Amino acid sequence: MVQCIIIVNFIATYIALQMIRNYRKPLIVVAPKVLLRLPAAASSLSDLAPGTSFQPVLCDSKVKGDKVTRVVFCTGKHFYLLQKEREARNITDMAIIRVEVIYPVVMNIFPILTELSVHVNLTN
Repeated sequence: MVQCIIIVNFIATYIALQMIRNYRKPLIVVAPKVLLRLPAAASSLSDLAPGTSFQPVLCDSKVKGDKVTRVVFCTGKHFYLLQKEREARNITDMAIIRVEVIYPVVMNIFPILTELSVHVNLTN
């Protein structure tokens, strides 16, 4: 089960999980229409270039790793709501990590651990 936040991951999920495998498995995609119309969720053509791949975890590029004391995990459109609220409250010590694959969880363990290792000052 995937909940793609950016269009590139939706396309990569379909190609990687449905077209390339030797066997077919049901793919459940949870995607609200809001993300299809949201300019912040749009992807450029360079994101679809050869050599790019599906990203099960998307890191937060708005904050520096050493300044982060809190990490919030979310999926789907909740990222854009949290990001808007973070900017409105001028919060600079919180990273928002987007999880694209909900099941199987095993696919997310290493990217999540890698992302958490960047933030050395975590308290929450």
